[in-house]
Amino acid sequence: MPERKAFLIRRTKEIGRLLMELREGRRMSIRDIARKAGCSPSFLSQVEKGLSSPSLESLDRIAGAFDFSVLELLNLARERESALVLRGGPAGQSFGSWPGASLSHLLPFHIPATMSLLLLELKPKSRTARRVAQQAMKELGVVVKGDVECDIGGIKHKLSKGEMIYFDLMITHYWKNIGTINASVLLVNPNFTQVYDVQDVKN
Repeated sequence: MPERKAFLIRRTKEIGRLLMELREGRRMSIRDIARKAGCSPSFLSQVEKGLSSPSLESLDRIAGAFDFSVLELLNLARERESALVLRGGPAGQSFGSWPGASLSHLLPFHIPATMSLLLLELKPKSRTARRVAQQAMKELGVVVKGDVECDIGGIKHKLSKGEMIYFDLMITHYWKNIGTINASVLLVNPNFTQVYDVQDVKN
């Protein structure tokens, strides 16, 4: 309890800003939240502006108005201040490579994440091997740069910058750069799953 109180005092402005964002995100007025929390609108306004530090008891009631516990609210505030900034390109390990093509994890493996974020980079005319996952897993591919072809089960899909494709990794697939410049594709799936090369593919 003392640790939570100390955090609350140190982060009065951040907590106030978080409460305001939560309220506005739910399209609720200060009066709506104040009524649910059993406090005055003026007090809640002061809290949102960082001009008043609520007691743990008051914050517990305010958190309850958002269907959070005070602990969940404080943890959310901590997460907001622990943002990780990565510079200089992909920070994770290389996950696969083929002539002119490479696949890298964007996040280092030691960072816990609820999804896998990968960057596929393809030089002109290069392609990955045919690949397949051992278990069902949907993946979203977003073309960040260039023009590519995604072959899924023998059906070719041509995609340009800003276009996306969503498919199951258990279907044999490959990516190919069909443009004249380097291409990049952001690959997102719910959790890491092993995807294997079916065979080497020559250009």
